Amino acid sequence: SWQIFLYFVYNTYPPGPDKTLFAGELNAQTKKSALLLAIEHFHPDKVADSENHTVKFLHEEITKRLNQLNRE
Repeated sequence: SWQIFLYFVYNTYPPGPDKTLFAGELNAQTKKSALLLAIEHFHPDKVADSENHTVKFLHEEITKRLNQLNRE
């Protein structure tokens, strides 16, 4: 489910110290808001230039999946 994916990516690949998972309950009513916040956090343009290419690629793939989930 989309909730499990969000928990997984935030716990396994945290986007940054000031970027946390959606504060509210993750349910059907909050799906769009939670996914849009995650897309903002993981967007490849937000990756610092000092990061390596692997991190940028990972953020691109996470963002692709988040966009798919947002369209479902």
